[in-house]
Amino acid sequence: WDDFKKYASTIEYRDVVFRGQEDIWPLRTSFHRNNRFDVIRYVLKDIPMLHSKIVGLTPHFFNLSNEMENGAFYSLLQHHGYPTPLLDWSYSPFVAAFFAFKNIKASSVVCCEQDRRVRIFVFDIVKWTLSFAQYKNITDCRLHVSVGEFLPINNPRALPQQALTTYTNVYDIEGFIAEHAGRVDIQFLKAIDIPITEYYKAMNDLSLMGVTASTLFPGIDGMCEEMKKMNFPHV
Repeated sequence: WDDFKKYASTIEYRDVVFRGQEDIWPLRTSFHRNNRFDVIRYVLKDIPMLHSKIVGLTPHFFNLSNEMENGAFYSLLQHHGYPTPLLDWSYSPFVAAFFAFKNIKASSVVCCEQDRRVRIFVFDIVKWTLSFAQYKNITDCRLHVSVGEFLPINNPRALPQQALTTYTNVYDIEGFIAEHAGRVDIQFLKAIDIPITEYYKAMNDLSLMGVTASTLFPGIDGMCEEMKKMNFPHV
């Protein structure tokens, strides 16, 4: 954890983005993790169905024919747990670290999974977007990993999480990026693994930084999650 903090202090803000995962899982969207692969069917069936339901729950009417509002709608779905072909990233290495550690159980730390690691991906979006074409349409038939920073409409979580999104029609994102890296001899993606035994130290430091559930998830759910961690630390 201390090594990661030192590394994070060398990063030029907004040159790279970070994504935290609670295990050394592959980099894959929730859409593909749920064994969905037909993006066109998703856009023509899932999205209109969800749009018809959600417009009654938000004060803003999302115009899906507008490029920026369409992206904002997908981002809203992603932040509320619906599978999408998007991956959430953060400009902050410490926000990513929070997401890597947040669901680790105390029992895993103290006894049965001490060899386990959390993983934080680091993606150089500046070099990536300068090197390869970025597509605005998620249904583009060409294989791509594209970068988007969507409007946080009715999405109060996006700003404190310093959120940025990649959207893709690729199942094996790491393999796709590695293949393209080989073409231009640039390292775009790296992974940093931290032992879960660093959990308490990391979460204490993150709390001192103001990176907590209540700040990243504004509202009752976030506050209850933070208080649960504080008052039931061994659960």
